Amino acid sequence: MGRGSGGVVCAALGANAALAVAHLVAQVRLYNVLGHMRHGEPVLRAEMWVGNLSGIQMAACAGAGLLFLGWFVEARNHIALELRGSGRPQETARHQSRLWAIAWAVCFVAWTVVGLWAQNLHRRAEQAEAATHALRAGMFTDVLGVLAALAAIAFVWRLRRSQFPRGRAGSPAGPVVPV
Repeated sequence: MGRGSGGVVCAALGANAALAVAHLVAQVRLYNVLGHMRHGEPVLRAEMWVGNLSGIQMAACAGAGLLFLGWFVEARNHIALELRGSGRPQETARHQSRLWAIAWAVCFVAWTVVGLWAQNLHRRAEQAEAATHALRAGMFTDVLGVLAALAAIAFVWRLRRSQFPRGRAGSPAGPVVPV
């Protein structure tokens, strides 16, 4: 497994986090507009942005998820997350990778549960107050999505570094040659 596949996964996860931030900003705008106007162009425009970004974000999340799973299966075939030997530099990286994997899993599960709750609130919202409550839940969902993406990036980065330490002979980066 090469270094490049981990970089692609990190880039996809980073793009997903950026989309979650953009979606959060759009929801904040809609939340602010809903508080001042009940109808009209600003509300429709804000709703359009939230709706469009929701669809794009879902597609990006699915793509990043597939890349992440593919990378993880490939990485697992090369280096299981077990700890080997003590006092080795790779052990520390693997241990830190395991902590980031746990952080990612907790954030991912929380993001999924809160996201389903927010969708349910949004579907049932008929009054302005219920819609603003659903938007607040959606904003919280986006924050959890960003945290999950950042934890996944850290996990990939740490595990990738433990697989290909710099300067190791035969690694894609090649040995470090003193000048």
